[in-house]
Amino acid sequence: WDALRAASSADRDLAAAMTLEPHLCINGFGAGIFDVPLEARRARFAEWRLELRRRADHVAEIREWLESNVERRKTINPDYGSYGLKHVAERHLGAYVANGEFIAAAIIAGYPYRREEGTSPNATFGMSSRSIRALRRGAA
Repeated sequence: WDALRAASSADRDLAAAMTLEPHLCINGFGAGIFDVPLEARRARFAEWRLELRRRADHVAEIREWLESNVERRKTINPDYGSYGLKHVAERHLGAYVANGEFIAAAIIAGYPYRREEGTSPNATFGMSSRSIRALRRGAA
């Protein structure tokens, strides 16, 4: 409890999102497809979870940017996935954004979301096409 009380709000928000989505890691969802034994995939996934957990401040920065620039919509927008959207965020933030960081930031910000089908590490969100197009044009 002491550690939880001492944690920043960004750290607590990320911990809550990762508890909500136990397959979320720095790569997005899941450990990916590897031609390695199951134990090696599990170890890699554990490392990727820790890596995401250490980036709470960057996730908070991405969340703030999303909230300032991307309008919500109630329904999932299938036209834009997390992997493409992370590149839009990178261009505007001037720093690398991992797929899992982007997904975590969107979850924390309260955008509706859905994991993509199958083994994809990506997600789609309830984000306005108009907002995304404006960001891609550089108008935001």
